[in-house]
Amino acid sequence: ASGLRRSVEAKGLSAKRPDSCRGAALETDVKSVDGPDCDAVQKEAPCVVRGQQQDASTGKGSVEERDVKSPKREGTAEAAHGSSSAQGKNTFVEKMFTIGVVDETGVETKYITRKKLRKFLRIKTKSIDEPDFMMVLTNETIKQVARSLQRRDQPDNVGNAKAQRYLETDWDSFKDNPAFPLLVEYKDSVFRPELPEGLPEKRDIEHRIDVKDPNLAMYRQQWRQSPEQQREIVRWVIDMVKKKLIRPSISPHAAPTFCVRKPVGWRIVHDYRYLNSNTVRQSIPMTRKEDILDAMSGAYWFSTMDLMSAYYQVRMREEDIKYTAFQAPNGLWEYLVLPMGVCNAPATMHRLTSKLFRDLKNTKSFYDDIYVFTKSHSIEEHLEALRKTLDILRDNKLYVKLAKCVFCANEIPCLGDFVGRDGVRMDPDKVQTIKDWPVPRTQEELHSFLGLTGYVQRFCPEYASLTATMFALLKKQNKRNAKIHFNDEQLKNFKELKRRLCNPPVLHLPDFNKPMRLRTDASKFAVGGVLFQVVDGAERPIAYTSRKMKSAELN
Repeated sequence: ASGLRRSVEAKGLSAKRPDSCRGAALETDVKSVDGPDCDAVQKEAPCVVRGQQQDASTGKGSVEERDVKSPKREGTAEAAHGSSSAQGKNTFVEKMFTIGVVDETGVETKYITRKKLRKFLRIKTKSIDEPDFMMVLTNETIKQVARSLQRRDQPDNVGNAKAQRYLETDWDSFKDNPAFPLLVEYKDSVFRPELPEGLPEKRDIEHRIDVKDPNLAMYRQQWRQSPEQQREIVRWVIDMVKKKLIRPSISPHAAPTFCVRKPVGWRIVHDYRYLNSNTVRQSIPMTRKEDILDAMSGAYWFSTMDLMSAYYQVRMREEDIKYTAFQAPNGLWEYLVLPMGVCNAPATMHRLTSKLFRDLKNTKSFYDDIYVFTKSHSIEEHLEALRKTLDILRDNKLYVKLAKCVFCANEIPCLGDFVGRDGVRMDPDKVQTIKDWPVPRTQEELHSFLGLTGYVQRFCPEYASLTATMFALLKKQNKRNAKIHFNDEQLKNFKELKRRLCNPPVLHLPDFNKPMRLRTDASKFAVGGVLFQVVDGAERPIAYTSRKMKSAELN
């Protein structure tokens, strides 16, 4: 925007500085009204630049405030600094710039816009994708902003509850658990701190890759990466070679390698899309999430285990190893074990775990997740069911990550939700994410929001009616970064949807020996219903469902 200075200058050099900033030690105070519950959410706010001017005669500093606005932002200062901002309904952006970000004086100073800051940090977050603001930031401030924003490039980001559970879980945390004596028996056989060196146990089930055209070279050029990611990939390759899970390759095939942030640390993955497009898909029936939850109906004790690096515990078929070749900064390598990213990998893992536990009525598996549950109030019965499961793991030399385990609990995390004695409830992390979600301003942001809420729509009555007007915005333009604007009805539905999903009901696990009831309803453009059972005189919802009517149904 005109009137904004985009130059990046070092302190003490001659430069085109604003007069109000000359000879000043500056800091920023960004006022924003982008909070999801704010009526002025689509209005724009100025950035207040506060400069500490030095008096020529006394040498003492004084504080001066100026509103720095682009031409598009004239007349919006009062709206921006209205009651919504005063009530603290601010986004992560405002918190980032007002809490522990302002730097001390005496170091290099940069003049930068929000847009340029986003490019400077090489991030794609939409949290600061605003019209241009004049920013006055020191080098150290920018580093602090980077640590706050670059979550994809920050392996030690452990702010969410899931990551915190992983860090805090060790053997000491299980000392008071009824299962502790049992777990100690399997400490060296199942609950190892790391996978043993060398290839996994040779089993009947190995991963095979049946290609459609064996003469096609499946190669894709490696793209650029940050130095930090390159170092991480090299360290990972060296570690995998020591463990004898990969080896140097001369294969004509090669996939790019990249990093994905985990709750704790990095996950190294590869782009196997070319390989997958040339692979014959396996048709294997998968266990449904609902079937696992229904099997837990009436259970009193719950335990869950997660296989450690599950794919690395499955061998590759020897003649298919060449197809797994991948590029790294230190050469071309290929897998001796099942890599992540290849199609049919989930099917192979499902075949393995379902075959092992199919005869245990109190144990269910979903890929690398293992769930043990018992309906009896006796803890001894649950420990016996747990022992049978651990025996199978030990006999097949499969290893479990202790940090991801929960034993003898009245509630466990299960397939994105929490299941327990009272039923199924939403994951608190998802609730918080929905609560903090700002009003979408692009089709891509709206796609993401509807994708998240669609996954948990069984917790929300009338979901189709609330989202119908929002889905209509996705049909107008095909560009995912196209700007969108909510009207009053859409904004009202957005807030109501968030309110319902931030206060979701606990869904009842059905008792198939008792009658169920179905209540349905319809509007001019959507249908819906709720399945429920009466428990102790109260209606307990099992699931909500709804959908928009098709064009033929509207006639």
